[in-house]
Amino acid sequence: MFLIIVHHFSVRGVSDILGAIYNFSSLTEANSFWLFLLGIGGKIGVNIFVMITGYFMIKKCITIKKFFSIFFLTLFHSIFLMLFAFYFLHCDLTKYDILAGFSPFFFYKYWFVKYYLVLFMIIPLLNNTFKTLNKKIYLSALCVMFIFWCVLPSFGKINFTNSHFMWFIFLYLAGGAISRFNISIKRRYCIYGILASLLLFMTQIAQIVSKVRIGAHAGYFVENHLYYCIIALCMFLIFKDIKLNCNKYINYISASVFGVYLIHENPTVYKVLWQNIIHADKMFLCPNYPIVQIATCVCIFVVCVLID
Repeated sequence: MFLIIVHHFSVRGVSDILGAIYNFSSLTEANSFWLFLLGIGGKIGVNIFVMITGYFMIKKCITIKKFFSIFFLTLFHSIFLMLFAFYFLHCDLTKYDILAGFSPFFFYKYWFVKYYLVLFMIIPLLNNTFKTLNKKIYLSALCVMFIFWCVLPSFGKINFTNSHFMWFIFLYLAGGAISRFNISIKRRYCIYGILASLLLFMTQIAQIVSKVRIGAHAGYFVENHLYYCIIALCMFLIFKDIKLNCNKYINYISASVFGVYLIHENPTVYKVLWQNIIHADKMFLCPNYPIVQIATCVCIFVVCVLID
């Protein structure tokens, strides 16, 4: 979740505000470089989260109680935060804001939750279909999805899916394959994969950072980019083999992670948060921008955990 907050700092706090105003050439190239690099964290976090779901749910049955607990928790946060922003933060609400607040799933609000709930509804179908496949056929199907939904769109103009939902299906099945077939890769190879992907990505950033606007980053902030997929997969494989004892503090924080997302990513709240409270666009112009961004995101995470 921390990676997702860092991503939202780059996108909601800096790019959405400065993208239409500044060119990279009018700012320090170093800060522009960090904008891209830190901005990929959210997409990596989304990929890992869905893979975790597949890892644990591929062998389980989905209950209607779990589905509606996510549904109503999201709806509660949407309505409560909208009213809070109106009465205490004195935000002006349009008819669209009010309608979206009471029906967040029918608007581009909490997009992740919307597609995640749709994925939840077809998990029984995915589980029943893929549990009948042997390892060879299962992994072959994943390879085909990986090539057409990840590799080709990353390096060419061919894009076989622009759908978060289709990509979530792939991630769910990938996590399920790791669980079902007990797939492991040595930690050093996973680290090599992460470092190589970051190095290649940073090389591309260095080539474009002085040529495009801040807002022209859409192609690099998509979940199914090959570099993000490799990094997310390697991180997942590393952490799944780490054995941790039960810790009440970790359990407390993990129980609040979803609430952290719902609080800081609420459309009414994040406009005030990034523009009026944090002033992320001004932080971007600081010489120590990356340190300031990371420290600020830590504070936001802690505050949201305490609120939740």
